[in-house]
Amino acid sequence: MEDEQLKIDFTPEGEPFDFIASVKLTTGDELIAGITYPPEDQSVIMLHNPMQVLEANASENSTVIKGFKLDLWMKSCMSQDETFILDRANIITLQTVNPPIREFYKENIEMVFKNSIPNRVRPTPHMGSLGSINKARATFERMYKT
Repeated sequence: MEDEQLKIDFTPEGEPFDFIASVKLTTGDELIAGITYPPEDQSVIMLHNPMQVLEANASENSTVIKGFKLDLWMKSCMSQDETFILDRANIITLQTVNPPIREFYKENIEMVFKNSIPNRVRPTPHMGSLGSINKARATFERMYKT
């Protein structure tokens, strides 16, 4: 029995939050985020990957189309697993979002972070010619020398 070890897997299954909700703050900001109530402190909630809800308007001929778009709430935090602690006193209302909004939120999270990662693919010689500035300058000077 000594050779057998109990393997404990600490990786949580599923989402790192309890549910996705729309949150209206006393500042006027409207957010959609994953929500967790930490059991050790009932005066705060945890917001996972909060996205700010912004109004989006478009017009086509005489028809005005209104909707919303999502953007990062904290522009300086660009990690896909950001968690913020918010005092409940700063919340006016909180409501669970319906399934289409939940899917829209999840798609936006993936899109925002996929587009924000700089230099995802480093160039290699297999991709094509990797020249240098000096070689290109010399070539252009030879081509356009009068």
